[in-house]
Amino acid sequence: MRRLTAVGLAVAVVILAACGASPAVQLVAPAPDHRTALDCALNEANARGYIPEAGGVDAAHITVNRKVGGGTREEVVTRLMTLGLAGANSVELDRLVIVGADGDLRITAWAIREDGKADSPRKEAVTDAREILAKCARPEG
Repeated sequence: MRRLTAVGLAVAVVILAACGASPAVQLVAPAPDHRTALDCALNEANARGYIPEAGGVDAAHITVNRKVGGGTREEVVTRLMTLGLAGANSVELDRLVIVGADGDLRITAWAIREDGKADSPRKEAVTDAREILAKCARPEG
């Protein structure tokens, strides 16, 4: 019976670990000159409305955020009709974490909800990350 309990506990841990998997989307491309790539990525992110929050080119990583609108029309109506009890936890920020290291440029896209928890990124943030990576990562050649 103890063996069955141990197996059940192990299965539960594996399931919980899978559920807690990162909701982020990470994109990677070669960028031998990561300082130039990071500078380019910061400029491109700024042009798309992102504001630097942490890091910098000298730190080899940059975290940028972009405020997202107040939610979809349906979310706003739901929130108003329920006096704020429903329609909560909509996405508040698009976040990109840009890292230049080991000859690569890595961009990780997240969404940050109203409650401060990370969530899967909106498609707009993933598109931004792809476009920034395509413009700023330069393969050796």
